[in-house]
Amino acid sequence: MVEIATSGVSSVNSRVFAPLYIKRRSTKVTCMQSSVAINGVSHTRPLNNVCLCLLLLAALLSGCANDSQPMQTWEHSNTGLFEAAVSHDGTFAVISSFSEGTSFWDLNKNKRLYDWRHQDDDENTIALAVFSSNDSHVLTADSRTFVIWSTEDGKPLGYWAVEADILDAALSADAKHILLGLKDGRSLHINRLTGRRLEVIAHRNEWVTTVAMSADGRVVATGGNDNRVMVWDSQSGDELQRFEHPDRVVKVALDSQASQLLTADENRNAYVWSLETGKQRSQPVSYTHLTLPTNTVTWWWGGGGGGG
Repeated sequence: MVEIATSGVSSVNSRVFAPLYIKRRSTKVTCMQSSVAINGVSHTRPLNNVCLCLLLLAALLSGCANDSQPMQTWEHSNTGLFEAAVSHDGTFAVISSFSEGTSFWDLNKNKRLYDWRHQDDDENTIALAVFSSNDSHVLTADSRTFVIWSTEDGKPLGYWAVEADILDAALSADAKHILLGLKDGRSLHINRLTGRRLEVIAHRNEWVTTVAMSADGRVVATGGNDNRVMVWDSQSGDELQRFEHPDRVVKVALDSQASQLLTADENRNAYVWSLETGKQRSQPVSYTHLTLPTNTVTWWWGGGGGGG
């Protein structure tokens, strides 16, 4: 059963956090011949490699990665990574490094534009980064706090804290709507402009490991450790569709019209669903040779494009 809690004012603690640290810095980027696949739902372990390979994203878009080799790679850190995210248009990237903090990069110029921190100290705690659907903003999160940044000037819009560990997040266009998947089984939808908060408990108190949201913030999809995918209306809280997987769900992604949904489970089976009919648009597809990142995926079905 879906439980809804709404209020006129968000109970999420919202304030501008004075010690937020921002600066512009140029750093020489070195071309490398290695690559890394960004994987897993855990946001606490640094990755062992330091190269963000854009070919991984291309492989996700094209659906084939058997014998592909990187066309070009850039070294963005000389230590392990907590997180890496690429904008939907492939122009920018956010890199969260084990020892060098979190940085925002212009990939066309190979230039480091901003350094971002949640606290004014040397410890980097940012383990999740997601771009808004139109790439105008970025959400960065540690275990229980998150910040929204402007990609135009690198400045923060605000600092929020929640009551449970954040496992995944999504941003609508211009960051008007925020969606969080929490470890305590809740999905939290926040209207940043009005403060309205919608809380949905639909995964039997299991972890909500992956979330996706339409560009206007209206349609929301969540997946969890209960093998369930839920699709709901963020305005009314009504359940729109429900899909059951045989294994734990690790990824959900909406197309640009919010008419089709990609879901994937830990047994490496991926499905495409019609949200209008609730039926599968394809037979289950194994992604044995692909690694689906938990922070973002962009995909095409038929002739249309989309992002999640």
